Amino acid sequence: MQGMYLEQRVEQLEREIRELKKQKKNEQYLSPAQFAEKMSCSKSFVTKMVKSGEIQALRMGKLIRIPMSQFEEKEGAEQSWKDIVFKGA
Repeated sequence: MQGMYLEQRVEQLEREIRELKKQKKNEQYLSPAQFAEKMSCSKSFVTKMVKSGEIQALRMGKLIRIPMSQFEEKEGAEQSWKDIVFKGA
């Protein structure tokens, strides 16, 4: 009985992994300069926010890329990127 449950759980986890990989392929990443242009602010401000942890970014050596999925609306909240990044400032 438990073996059947484990098989089902493994299948479910494999499906979830495939879905996450699919989402990752479709992910949009921006450089700090591209993100700053989109947000109408300076690149240095974006870089400071990345360094402080307010914006989560991927680092590959000196290269920084910001995944845009972190700014998607959560549970129907009507917030813009600026609302999320600048916290109403």
